[in-house]
Amino acid sequence: MSQPGMDMLQSFEADVNKTLNDARDKSGNIALDGLSASNRLRNMVTAGSKGSNINISQIMACVGQQNVEGKRIPFGF
Repeated sequence: MSQPGMDMLQSFEADVNKTLNDARDKSGNIALDGLSASNRLRNMVTAGSKGSNINISQIMACVGQQNVEGKRIPFGF
């Protein structure tokens, strides 16, 4: 079913993007929970000096879907 203001393809892409981002975030949280309190990468992210939970996810768990302007990279890019 189409979401408001979107056609079927745009709605599908939005759903796919949300599902992939949720999977990346969940795997990143699992990886973050597995780090000890003395882990330097975790300390940098927690302190706000460098990086984010997404960076930890990409380094330790999964890179996930890459987005350009909030959309998946189209075929033939």
